[in-house]
Amino acid sequence: MKNFYFLLFSILCTITYAQTSERGFSFQGYAIDPDGKALSNTGITARFTIYNKENTSQSYTEEQSMTSDIYGVFNAVAGSQTSSDFKKLNFTSKDADFWMKVEVKKTAGGSYITINDARMQAVPYAKYADNGVPVGTIVPFAGTVDKIPSGWALCDGKSVSKTSNDFVQLYSMIGGAWGESGSNFNLPDLRGYFLRGAGGDANSTDPDFSSRTGGAGNEKVGSKQNDAFKSHTHTMNDAGEHSHSLPKRIDVHYRSFEGNDDSDRVLKEANTGGSYIEKTNPAGNHKHTINATGGLETRPVNKAVNYIIKL
Repeated sequence: MKNFYFLLFSILCTITYAQTSERGFSFQGYAIDPDGKALSNTGITARFTIYNKENTSQSYTEEQSMTSDIYGVFNAVAGSQTSSDFKKLNFTSKDADFWMKVEVKKTAGGSYITINDARMQAVPYAKYADNGVPVGTIVPFAGTVDKIPSGWALCDGKSVSKTSNDFVQLYSMIGGAWGESGSNFNLPDLRGYFLRGAGGDANSTDPDFSSRTGGAGNEKVGSKQNDAFKSHTHTMNDAGEHSHSLPKRIDVHYRSFEGNDDSDRVLKEANTGGSYIEKTNPAGNHKHTINATGGLETRPVNKAVNYIIKL
């Protein structure tokens, strides 16, 4: 019986639903014999290995059995057999350098032959980029909690497993910055919080950088800072025992008239008087108190959203 081999035809990024991380990469191959004739309607097995050359712990292998069509063409979706393991591959990590190795054999009595072992290019990476949104991105979401889209989680501080299929990639990106214990780590808890940029220094626009957790330029993501009111002064002096002096004037008026009728009347007026000092009752030794006012925090006008994080 003649031997046969397979030619790589194409590797495509499938993903009709780009944000469904369990879906894999569509692969199409062409099986022919040494004479170049199509191996039609032949049972074959393909083994796919996806691995990261920079991080050996990031790898995935699966096997799929199928039958070529009348033209010798076969199709498979690499990553579809064990989606939970496939999802653990982090295509957006800093050390991402993923390759795909494809091996094929005749299902009945064949041996594997490598037909492809090459670096994965930009199109497959776009699957996990999910439209350019990297794992760990936090955004405000205007919908309710029950409307949070697939692939995102509410920033409510929940404790989740570091090895869970849903959260393993997130942990690789944010670690325990928001808290961790044993095999679990915490999602960010942003309920009731505003966000600020971390890592201020003397040249930044952050006037209070030196008081941040970790010291100047070393503030850690996830660190909390309590509310505060900018320093200012109210001037108020103590008032000891005293009285206030009020001047008071006494005026005396008189008039005289001359002549026999009204036309001859002359008004003569003279004022005499003086003044004396009148004091109020002594106030005694005392202070003036400014009563507390306001709520439980200092805040601007705001509206509520749900903060969500990309998984």
